[in-house]
Amino acid sequence: MACLARGACRVRLYTWLSHRCFSDCVTTFYRKTLGKREGDCVHACVRKYTLATNASAASFNKLADPSAADDEDDG
Repeated sequence: MACLARGACRVRLYTWLSHRCFSDCVTTFYRKTLGKREGDCVHACVRKYTLATNASAASFNKLADPSAADDEDDG
């Protein structure tokens, strides 16, 4: 499914990522702020998915334009 606008893709990714990491990391609701362990978990989760998204985007870019990969190797 292609995004109609780049902003829509970012909003969709942010929403999905927020839901995913919150669901995985936050297990208690006894206060208004995250505990240290929950905060660390959310941070690690977001970092993991951001790195994976960037790596997959780079791979798709290389597939779409193989000459771009040659330019990166020369630098």
